[in-house]
Amino acid sequence: MRGPRRRALWLGLCAGLHLVVAAPAHAAPLRACGIDRKGGHLAVSVGAQDLFGPADGERLRSGFTSRVNIRAEVYQVGQPAPVAQTWRRAEIVYDLWTERFRVTVENRQSPRQVQEVGTAAQAIALATTLVKVVVADLKQLQPGQRYRLDFRADLNPITREYVDEVRRWLAQPLGRGRSAAGDGFFGWFVGIFVHPTIDDSERRLRFSSAVFTEPAQ
Repeated sequence: MRGPRRRALWLGLCAGLHLVVAAPAHAAPLRACGIDRKGGHLAVSVGAQDLFGPADGERLRSGFTSRVNIRAEVYQVGQPAPVAQTWRRAEIVYDLWTERFRVTVENRQSPRQVQEVGTAAQAIALATTLVKVVVADLKQLQPGQRYRLDFRADLNPITREYVDEVRRWLAQPLGRGRSAAGDGFFGWFVGIFVHPTIDDSERRLRFSSAVFTEPAQ
């Protein structure tokens, strides 16, 4: 192989190598987190209020339930599987009679808590803020190793039970608990079954903490 063909092949290989080297690894955006070690546990504090958009505050006053799921996972840097994980769920309901928001919060370590607040901003803050939530036992972490926390927050996730309920509704013929008017309201759900790769929540955030080194115990 000589001349132009050899030079073309060499340039092609160089271009391919450049793409491999220059392509940045995918990473979730970093977010400031508070890391606490107390009572033999690793706990985290972080906010995800931006899961809600500017218009969502007014929509909360509709009286329908809004749900927030937040999952936190602890990864050792360089390892594909988490060493520990936890979850937190919250529900916001606006009481049309008292004109107050009721926020129910539960996680793996704590019993269910219910609080009432007067504004949508307060309700969103309660539903999306983690305050010293336990994510791991310190015995699961190795001193001197580097770790990070990965988070996923979902607004109004579609649970398997809800999907099954909608499937049953769609299977009913008109006149048996289903009306033509209802078709418009539930029409967008059809995409979930026609396109199985569609997202399973109304809105989603992914972010990570900065890498931290576990100190010697």
